[in-house]
Amino acid sequence: MWIIRISALYLDFMMNNYSFTSFFLAKCISVACLAALPAASTFALSPVPSPPMPGMTSGLGMMGNGMVHSEVAVQNHVVSVALRDGPSGPANPATRLVAGVAGLFASPFDVLNGQAYNAQYGWLEDQTIGFTPIDIASDEFIWIEQTNVTGPGIVAVYEGGNGMQMPNHTMDPILNTPGSLSSAWMWDEGFKMQHNWYAFSAPGDYDVDYRVYVGDASGAAISGYTDGAVTFQFTAVPEPASSTLLLTTGLLGLCRRRRA
Repeated sequence: MWIIRISALYLDFMMNNYSFTSFFLAKCISVACLAALPAASTFALSPVPSPPMPGMTSGLGMMGNGMVHSEVAVQNHVVSVALRDGPSGPANPATRLVAGVAGLFASPFDVLNGQAYNAQYGWLEDQTIGFTPIDIASDEFIWIEQTNVTGPGIVAVYEGGNGMQMPNHTMDPILNTPGSLSSAWMWDEGFKMQHNWYAFSAPGDYDVDYRVYVGDASGAAISGYTDGAVTFQFTAVPEPASSTLLLTTGLLGLCRRRRA
């Protein structure tokens, strides 16, 4: 926190003082703060048991909280998928969800450490259908297959669950994540709300495409059904040290232009 306070003083100083002496002093303060960031990031930090609940994992902070549900229905042998707001707030399914870097977590959530992460997207039975939304036989299952990922880095997906049952989240790698067994994942346990965890290796925009289909216990598609599809969209933001460096560089350029 002391680095943030010094950086704030630096910003005020730079925006109101443009003599050579003041400019030089402020620049020295900035460099010292940035040099201290790696040490400060590990000082007096101990893992916490788990990250926030899935709906609270937006990198935008409180203003970005909320769940987005990928609601699934199977009617007349047709699989449909629709993105809708969850019940917890103002998340907008039409915009990219923001993944931020925050916290140091204990096992099994330690797979998220050091990466931008988000768990706002969840799988849920279609809430607009009053009777059986997913109308399939008892020996048939809903499978979700990751068909394509675009973005500047690697997307890892870990098995989560209901936000109210965080201790039950296995955090096992799924959906093409190294260590997973397949590009497909079976949604079981009665189609209860399921929020999986997404981690991103580099900042930038990501699109994760899914095929939703009806299959047998082994994952083989069952003929006679029409598949559904959906795309999850994320923006992974840089970790705080990188953000501070970019902000400082930009302000130095601004002050030089104003002096000119």
